Amino acid sequence: MRALDKVQLFTDLDADGIPTSPGLYAFYHRPIGTLQMGLGGITEVTTEHGNNLRYRVEKKIRSQSSFRLGAPLSGRLSEYKATHIARSYDVSAIGASDYSRIKASLARVPDADLLTVVRILGKLSVLVQPVYVGITIMATLRQRFYQHRRDYDEITDDKPSTFGARFRMTGFDWDELVFACIPTDKQGLSEESLVFIEQYFQSIAQPVLSVK
Repeated sequence: MRALDKVQLFTDLDADGIPTSPGLYAFYHRPIGTLQMGLGGITEVTTEHGNNLRYRVEKKIRSQSSFRLGAPLSGRLSEYKATHIARSYDVSAIGASDYSRIKASLARVPDADLLTVVRILGKLSVLVQPVYVGITIMATLRQRFYQHRRDYDEITDDKPSTFGARFRMTGFDWDELVFACIPTDKQGLSEESLVFIEQYFQSIAQPVLSVK
């Protein structure tokens, strides 16, 4: 498989393996997984541990649901091309959550299945909406990853708009992120082409922490 055909995945634990070349990248949020839930090395979940694990998974789902919905929307609606004095309305909206339905479904999962369910949810994280999409042209993918990491660790008032700072403000941990990338150093793509790909990806994926 050629490099261009393969999306490479990394976490904070193996970030030193991120390619030292420019390219396209996206961050995916993985709040639920064996490492995130402190289950490394565990092969069986008892009833007592199952109740605790179920509660922690439920808490993660609730936090992620609120995060995905984003901030409330507000604005003004007006009649379009009215031939008279146009009516206008101030409106606001909050995204609808299906958290209650998911919570009820989680309650029906047998204790014996919980560990496997957590493992599967961790692997599915890169199949959902990314939280951030970007490109690197002058910097390498590895440099960009660590730049975002520094912005997360060293959040200051003069860097509130960086991805790292915005993700820190959500209250989630950096090690819950998965970094997906495609190196483009050998493809000879122009800057205009990379920008187009980034904007297209953003338009269809709608990453919640990318700045439009």
